[in-house]
Amino acid sequence: MEMLKRSIIVAAIFLLLNHICGLATEISSLEFREVSDCATGKSIFGARRVLQDNRGMLWIGTTNGLFRYDGYHVKSYSTSDMGVNSGFITSLCEDNKGNIWIGTSRGLCYYQFYKDCFFVVETGGDEDPIGFVSSIVCDPDGVIWIDDCKDRILSYDNGYLNTYPVDMSGVTKRLGCDSSGRIYAACVLNDLMLFDQETGTFKILDLGDYSDSFKGDELLSPVSHPTSPDIIFVASVNDGLCEVDIKNRYVKVVYRWKPGQRPYYISSTEDNKLLVSTNHGVVVYDVLNSTISRITADPNEALSLPENDIKCAIADRKGNI
Repeated sequence: MEMLKRSIIVAAIFLLLNHICGLATEISSLEFREVSDCATGKSIFGARRVLQDNRGMLWIGTTNGLFRYDGYHVKSYSTSDMGVNSGFITSLCEDNKGNIWIGTSRGLCYYQFYKDCFFVVETGGDEDPIGFVSSIVCDPDGVIWIDDCKDRILSYDNGYLNTYPVDMSGVTKRLGCDSSGRIYAACVLNDLMLFDQETGTFKILDLGDYSDSFKGDELLSPVSHPTSPDIIFVASVNDGLCEVDIKNRYVKVVYRWKPGQRPYYISSTEDNKLLVSTNHGVVVYDVLNSTISRITADPNEALSLPENDIKCAIADRKGNI
């Protein structure tokens, strides 16, 4: 049993959960199963990012390569398969053509399913290659936006790579897109920025009296509100899960972290919830009902969440987490 626990701790896992709202605030009595190949028993270790594509397949980015899981079998992709110099997967994104975009610590590529082939994206020059890809997001027009921790934000549109200067070299800029297609950049230790379509530049978001809310803070990628186009959510390392009203210019903390709690990743579900992965379990925020649940480990339950240090949580189409 101890071997099973250790294996599950570092593997990608499913949480069989469909109705979070009806559960207690502390959720610890749920069953987990390890994602592994049904034929070989092969497990996935070091998972950092998880994405479900429009075919229902799970793509799992780890510290040592990329994996695809179809519910039965695990297929692995090495750096030579992807054509990049690093197997440390930092970000995953699906575009509106079904291509899977993979950001690594040393480059960017995308996978075309119908060709079963990877294509490397390059800047066109050896002097300033794509570096550590912190985040990738696809807007409603199919344009891919990329941050590679340099003094710029990149966009990829129909084979053309565009560069938008941002005076923050070496700063991680976590990208997000709201329901209206607006692109946001959450700059570590700096500001929340918004792409201005008219000028083609990223500008600091004017939040009026709340403009200094995120100074010196670290934010995760902004996530859209399910029903209000002028509201986004950001996870602030300093404060908690925050609601940001772009139109009325205010910031409200909807959940404050417990002492020592740190967020790693934020995602949304089809039933209007936000999942925030933290080192104290998963925080589940029901946006429409403004309620909070927390998925946490129970040391007395063998099939409980094996530990609370969760790097990435998403919900699939069946409601599994």
